Amino acid sequence: MKNKIGNILLIAGTALILVSICMLGFNLYVENKANKVIDNKASKLKNKIKENKVENNTEDASLNSVVIDGDAYIGLVYIDSMDLCVPVLKDYSYDNLNTAPCLYSGSIEKNDLVIAGHSYKKHFKKLNEIKKDTEIRFVDINNHEYKYKVFDVEILSPDNNEYLVGKEENSNWDLTLFTCTKSGASRCVVRCIRCF
Repeated sequence: MKNKIGNILLIAGTALILVSICMLGFNLYVENKANKVIDNKASKLKNKIKENKVENNTEDASLNSVVIDGDAYIGLVYIDSMDLCVPVLKDYSYDNLNTAPCLYSGSIEKNDLVIAGHSYKKHFKKLNEIKKDTEIRFVDINNHEYKYKVFDVEILSPDNNEYLVGKEENSNWDLTLFTCTKSGASRCVVRCIRCF
């Protein structure tokens, strides 16, 4: 009887290890794929912006977009100190996050822009390492550059959405970037103020 229970536990343990390895492999595959795609999309978007082949289609310039390979992009986020340049998709969805960071809420005009990204290497993986006063630039599709400086980095629980996007009267942030922490249990939130 003891042998039978031991064998069952051994098989169950082996199965759990194999499932864990498969999940890790799948996650690495998805991240690798996203990292390859993001370089391609960023390059195409940079070229479109330089060529100035963009139609203004909304009153709020920060919501104008250009379609590349079927996806609508609103601009590029640059964090030079991290050698990072990522395109930003106009529409937030979990599927879109696998491609590039997304506009989560807000706009440049209202100084409440919130951008969400995965913690992939070429997305927002190192946001938790960013330092106060780091410069972040957002270049919209009309080639207007907006400069920001980091003034706060905080960790929030995923259910704290109202605080994440809500800009209270005494809030002084103009741009928020966020991603999941390594464990996925919390969000790393970077608050920035605009430099005029």
